[in-house]
Amino acid sequence: MQLMMQRKRQEMVKQSQQKAATSAPSTRDIHLQRDLAKLAGLPRTSELIFPDPKDLAHFNVILRPDEGIYAGGRFKFSVEVTPEYNMQPPKVHCLTPVFHPNIDSDGHVCLNILRDEWTPAYDLMAIIVGLLHLFYRPNPDDPLDREAADLMRKHPDEFKRRARRSFETR
Repeated sequence: MQLMMQRKRQEMVKQSQQKAATSAPSTRDIHLQRDLAKLAGLPRTSELIFPDPKDLAHFNVILRPDEGIYAGGRFKFSVEVTPEYNMQPPKVHCLTPVFHPNIDSDGHVCLNILRDEWTPAYDLMAIIVGLLHLFYRPNPDDPLDREAADLMRKHPDEFKRRARRSFETR
């Protein structure tokens, strides 16, 4: 009798899992599809790469600033759109080593809309434009890399040399 009940429970779990796999798209998936459609209008200085085309929630963003200190660089970011999106921001990580006041040596990014200023009104385009803006106008007043921020404020020419060297030597 116990064996029969155990099999019945297993069958119910299996049916529940199958139903979940074929159920309606999640809120995250709906927002993600809408956001990805908007990204057809990405700035020419950026591109998306999907390492696994079946997994739209994990992708890379390549940024190529065309002006400022970081002009000519190529910076790769990983983006993970979590199940809590769009109530929570995606997880963004810089994969390219760079000397930047708002990106630390571990690739953590200091961008206000990825932290405390996130609202569901933001989308993936806002994040990509925000990341690009960090390369056009680095912010030494809200740093993750204090050394880069201090150098930017106190010795801007040396900061520019170190910043350029960090991506030109790759």
